[in-house]
Amino acid sequence: SKLSEDASSGEYLLILEDVTRRKRQEKLLRETQRRFKLLADNSATMLWVANADMMVTFANKTWCEFVGRPMEAEIGFGWAENLHPDEKDIIAINFKMVFEKRMPFQAEYRLRRADGTYGWLLERANPIYDLEGNFAGFVGSCFEITDRKTTEFTLLNKGKILDRIEQEISTGISTQLEELAKQAAEGGAVPSEVVLSSIAHLKNSNTNLLENISSNQVNPHDHYQPEFIFFDH
Repeated sequence: SKLSEDASSGEYLLILEDVTRRKRQEKLLRETQRRFKLLADNSATMLWVANADMMVTFANKTWCEFVGRPMEAEIGFGWAENLHPDEKDIIAINFKMVFEKRMPFQAEYRLRRADGTYGWLLERANPIYDLEGNFAGFVGSCFEITDRKTTEFTLLNKGKILDRIEQEISTGISTQLEELAKQAAEGGAVPSEVVLSSIAHLKNSNTNLLENISSNQVNPHDHYQPEFIFFDH
């Protein structure tokens, strides 16, 4: 309501405005937000919401338990404090691009756990819009894929080991055969002790090779780059 006075006549004008609809909408919005938070906090999936200014406005209970921090520490740009130091810059660049493109995306990156170690996350997010069709930010979900990434790197290591062994054994056998052939050509029959010595040499070389490769395997956290994939609407 609004009350105004006419100074010349001493009369008052009272203007009333019906705000019932607006109040109902505000109540409905509060109830919707309450239900969303209740649903999100009971989800086993890590969920977050960011506004059009790229600032996180909500992180669910699962996210907060994963990083070991309260939601108040995650909102705004606080969540970025959990990123791996080697990835902060590239993720910031891609995150900005995401909001410029306003397209659904998928990302893989590392996030610090509550125990201080880093885990891999698979994240999927979609743009959101208000009732007037204006861009309002993104809503995203995250799944931990640390076990999958560890398996991938383990298989990568095994593949590298097998390739290296095959190469070294092939080279070693060829070298020893050439040496035996040379000795045979020079002196006729090759003594049995020479053959046994060659076999022992190959065995020792392969043992040393395995020990060397095992001590120089690929560390899952070395040379890792986060991934961003954009999808059409």
